[in-house]
Amino acid sequence: MTDQDGGFRVTDRRGHAKDDSSPATIGPLAAEPAGPAAPPPDVASLPGDLRPLVVMLANFALLALEPAPDPGTGEPQIDLAQAEDAIQGLLTVRDRTEGRRTAEETELFERALHQIQLRYTEIDARPPRH
Repeated sequence: MTDQDGGFRVTDRRGHAKDDSSPATIGPLAAEPAGPAAPPPDVASLPGDLRPLVVMLANFALLALEPAPDPGTGEPQIDLAQAEDAIQGLLTVRDRTEGRRTAEETELFERALHQIQLRYTEIDARPPRH
């Protein structure tokens, strides 16, 4: 069901009017205006709590620093690359939220990073197993 000008026409076939035997017809649908998208809100004005994100990334790093069986060999493996990625994620979030965190969030960042980096250094300093 197209209109002569190439637009679409919507026809209401429910027939609510008792005395009108023809279905109601609605004109062509109007396209949404093609304008620029609304700018994203300022990050500083967004509500939120960074603590769950810090805990999630810290747990991810600590889990990567624990021996887990390799799926292929069954030998315990520590994934330093994943731990590095999680540490880098924490550092990035910390740096990008500087001056906009609560005191509790800042303290959590510092404690988590200290513990993870200390554990990473302990593991990285071990001689390789043969």
